[in-house]
Amino acid sequence: VIIGIILGGKFGLSGKGTLSKSEAELVLFFICLYVSAFAWSWGPLGWLVPSEIFPLEIRSAGQSINVSVNLLFTSAIAQGVLSMLCHLKFGPFFFFASWVLIMTTFIFFLLLKPRTSHLKK
Repeated sequence: VIIGIILGGKFGLSGKGTLSKSEAELVLFFICLYVSAFAWSWGPLGWLVPSEIFPLEIRSAGQSINVSVNLLFTSAIAQGVLSMLCHLKFGPFFFFASWVLIMTTFIFFLLLKPRTSHLKK
């Protein structure tokens, strides 16, 4: 969201503008911060949760399907981001931030909350 705000403020919908060196370094810092935060939070979940969900008898088949789907969607996102940046300017940063909010809500209510609901009794 911060990257979207910075780029939206500097370039607007026209896409014309410049970043000073310090502003570019700030954007780079927030991109690195996002990548490191993703690597410590959401990144491993796509591999960890499916490997624990499948029963031992079908775990290898389930994990192979998981890897295939994961790589397919990673490829689709990688192909689409550049086009999104060209057409939506700073919009993709808000688009992906909204997906993180949706994913966090999903995990909280459907994965974490049911596991902790027994603690209230």
